[in-house]
Amino acid sequence: KLIENKEALIFKLAKLEKNITSLDDTIEHLGEVMDVDPQSLAFGTGPIADLDVSFTDEFDGMANLPEANTMIDEWLEGNGSLTVNKFNRKVSQLNVDTHVLTKQLEEIFTQKKDRINYVTAAPNMLPVQGWVTSSFGMRKHPIGRQFKMHSGIDIASSRGTLIKAPAAGKVIYSGRRGGYGKVLIIQHGYGISTMYAHLNKIYVKKGTKIKRGEKIGEGGSTGYSTGPHLHYEVQVDGIPADPMAFVMQ
Repeated sequence: KLIENKEALIFKLAKLEKNITSLDDTIEHLGEVMDVDPQSLAFGTGPIADLDVSFTDEFDGMANLPEANTMIDEWLEGNGSLTVNKFNRKVSQLNVDTHVLTKQLEEIFTQKKDRINYVTAAPNMLPVQGWVTSSFGMRKHPIGRQFKMHSGIDIASSRGTLIKAPAAGKVIYSGRRGGYGKVLIIQHGYGISTMYAHLNKIYVKKGTKIKRGEKIGEGGSTGYSTGPHLHYEVQVDGIPADPMAFVMQ
């Protein structure tokens, strides 16, 4: 009988140890994600003892012996003034604290996810390599020669040069548009859209979802154009913005 009680004692301690170890692992993970020292999230609870015992299903019955709790209390009282009830209260508090930390983690993850989505939507690279021959703002129009607002930038590129999407998004226009020639417009989210004009070829259709860096067309000189180049625009909530302000230096 005494041996059985001793085995029940070891089993109960092992279960308590497993419980607190699991909580410690969760707290450590939360600390890593929240970028804080995991030790600062510890609540003064460490391993009860280093146990190296193999258990089988038969110990489930032993753990429920009426003498088990009393024996564990006596053992813990003599080895650190800690009782099963005190320990269980500590575990309960840890569960509450872990729940609070999990909620905080979810809020942080949501914020970071929103930032990640914005970075993905922001056109932070140029769609084609080349010289910027005409910048954003007022300029003398190369054809009419009158001063007017240039709502994008012109990038010199030879006919057939690959154009790549500077951000993920969805094609909302693909076709011809007056003096702009062959035009492609991509909606990126957060009110941001980009337009590509004077294209020689368009690779994607309206409704197509685009990944950052995906090939979307070829540079050309369609429409009113003095030579092969890409007219590239960025709009935020329908208002033209300087594309170079988005490009990562």
